[in-house]
Amino acid sequence: MGQFASIIVFTEDHHFAATVDDLIHLEPVGLLYLGCYTDLNLFLHDLEVEDDAIVFIYLVAGKKNLQEYLLSLHLLHRKFVCIIPEDGEYAAELQCMKIHYISLPVTKIKILVEIKCSSKKKPLVELIVLPEMVHDDSVKKLKPITIPLGIRYVFKVAGGKRRFYLNAIIRFYMKDRKLYLVNNNHRSFEIKDKFNTLRDCLLEHGFVCSHRSQLMNLNYVDDLKKKDRIYMSKIGTTEFPVGNVYLMEFRKAWKNFAPKNI
Repeated sequence: MGQFASIIVFTEDHHFAATVDDLIHLEPVGLLYLGCYTDLNLFLHDLEVEDDAIVFIYLVAGKKNLQEYLLSLHLLHRKFVCIIPEDGEYAAELQCMKIHYISLPVTKIKILVEIKCSSKKKPLVELIVLPEMVHDDSVKKLKPITIPLGIRYVFKVAGGKRRFYLNAIIRFYMKDRKLYLVNNNHRSFEIKDKFNTLRDCLLEHGFVCSHRSQLMNLNYVDDLKKKDRIYMSKIGTTEFPVGNVYLMEFRKAWKNFAPKNI
């Protein structure tokens, strides 16, 4: 089956961190547990190279601005689940932000991978999170969480092939007759596929040309505005020009793939 995702846990609570290994139970196939972090700088450093990692955050009590705190953990465009205190603090806020959460107490969190097929017979991968509470030898299964990891696509690279989730790719671009893929950690990878082939195959997944040498994932485009007679698409703080020839199709498609922010 191979590896489909990595699991990382972060918390500022050292007592909770000591219990994580007993709490998290991974199915033995398709998942890799990278450990529990309590050092923020180390967590952010290692997260940069873990493109497909699913993050579990235990929220300590008393966070005054939850949205700002989650953004400080670099979770934008990431798949993550929050674990909240027993008194239900943060539950209402997380529901409003449509963020998955597990409310303590739980005695076990099972995590497994399910593989389905999309309409185009591409493997669609989902992460299933199953919290449980054991009390007096009885097991109470709590509401499961399903996290779509997306469609994995195989790209040709030097020396072989490499798999990427399409929803973890920001854009493709041509430079000096070479084709590059940029992931959501802004790392570039040279790939050997044909630009025109990718353009045609990935259209249904929200990838549209902004000009003849750039293919953008519209799920990451935060804004589209006219600037000095040129339309600019914006990803984070970076702007990319949209050619006049491509503008109508780009604008129409972008409305169907509005980004979902924290």
